[in-house]
Amino acid sequence: MVVTVAGVNYLQITSMDTALTGGAWVGSTPAADSSSFKEGLGSMSFVMKTAGSNVTTFTPTVPPDLSGVKHIRFWMLSTHGAQFTQIELGLTGAGGTGYWVLATLATYPGGWYQCMVDVSKAVDSGTKPTMTSITAFVFRVTLTGGKNVANFWLDNLVHCDGLQASGDDGGGAYDYEDIRVTGISEATGVISLYNGIYYLTGSITVGVAEPGVASSNFVAKNQILVFVDKAAYINASLYAINVRGNSTGATQIFQLGELSGGAGINGCTVVCPNATLAYEFTATDVYVTTFGLYGSTFNTHGTIDTQPNGANLEIIGCTFLNGQGQIQPNTMTFTQNFIIGNIYASGALLLESELHQMEENNYIACTYGIQVTAAGTYPINGDQFSGSVSADINNTSGGLVTINANESNIATYTGNTVILNTVYITITIQDQGGSAIQYARVAVYRDSDDAELMNELTDISGEVTVPYNYGAGPDVPITIRVRKSSSPGIRYIPFETGGAIENDGFSITIRLSEDAVAL
Repeated sequence: MVVTVAGVNYLQITSMDTALTGGAWVGSTPAADSSSFKEGLGSMSFVMKTAGSNVTTFTPTVPPDLSGVKHIRFWMLSTHGAQFTQIELGLTGAGGTGYWVLATLATYPGGWYQCMVDVSKAVDSGTKPTMTSITAFVFRVTLTGGKNVANFWLDNLVHCDGLQASGDDGGGAYDYEDIRVTGISEATGVISLYNGIYYLTGSITVGVAEPGVASSNFVAKNQILVFVDKAAYINASLYAINVRGNSTGATQIFQLGELSGGAGINGCTVVCPNATLAYEFTATDVYVTTFGLYGSTFNTHGTIDTQPNGANLEIIGCTFLNGQGQIQPNTMTFTQNFIIGNIYASGALLLESELHQMEENNYIACTYGIQVTAAGTYPINGDQFSGSVSADINNTSGGLVTINANESNIATYTGNTVILNTVYITITIQDQGGSAIQYARVAVYRDSDDAELMNELTDISGEVTVPYNYGAGPDVPITIRVRKSSSPGIRYIPFETGGAIENDGFSITIRLSEDAVAL
């Protein structure tokens, strides 16, 4: 097999290989250029030299329907330098012509540059036409002047929202680089590479949901993806990574990073620089039989939603930064992860089932740590919370939620919530030489109400242990009193000290001195 990549919501209006491909040009007449292009066999070159507006218009043979959310993309190249002011795309149809500004001197970096716009957005000028039948594409370039030579190029006019990939790399796994090097990726500009970083201007879907023979074996390691901030031009729905599978493909694998000795390593990084465009990560398709996120970082993410628990389905050792949406691991294995700075209003992570597989995660500086939406009893094993703005646990169920906390430091919660956090008070009594003292009487009292928490004799190891429900804290100041009579054995001087029971319990070793007077 090979990697197959197709456009999402894709239509090529004209490849611009020739002046007659897909339609015709009027106004500034282009010439085909087979030496400078981004796609296919060539591009359209123009002589644009007028101070002010330079207009060229493409009339498609078949007027496309551009209603709804559709993203028009094309490549431009200008050699005008500082004489370039801006480029606008106009669409003509019933009712008029509306224009969108797609690049200015301040935003055009030089070289081949992809202009793109969600044509469901309001126009910057003119009158937006009826979008169901577009009869002309108007390219309006504003200059302060220009020379009488070829100085402007256009290539590959399409509408496209993203890319969908499947297959493998000659029997092995494929990754983002294998997607990028396909022709359609270069043509649409959805994914590009610069200085070792992959830049995205559209959604990426790995795998095919429709039944057929399509398999997908995707494994990416140490790759960095950045969703380009195009908030002024594109729809937020394009900021998305989707994982798909189907019932007939022999291989349905998605993996970022790898697992080594129980730890996630060689992970990938996915970043969005604009919090208002936080990307969605959707991997709920149960036909994906092998799914792993290992040692990867998800920065400024929206909702992250995964499928239920199963073999080879896990998220281990990842970092979720600046979350604008909720992490929803369902019952998938979710362990040793860091959730930092999540501001989602209900909770950084959704606890969806009493049978969840989450443990040993860290929640740092989140508005809420975990949201619980259904009454019930839930284990929380080894999770640590710090800096929660509102609460560690947000019970929005309207009913009783009981948390069996094991080595977790839950301190705050909302709603009708009971925290059962059994820790242990362990006290070891020794003589001055470090030998165990059996039958020493150990009593522990809670300072707040002088309640007795322990009154036991040490065993042959000089130890006594009792459980204590720490709950949600806070730490519990205690007083420890120890005495050892002479029957049986040696008499020791009584001893008293203090301490505090914390979320991991309390443990102390006390060495007694022999009572010389008694001797």
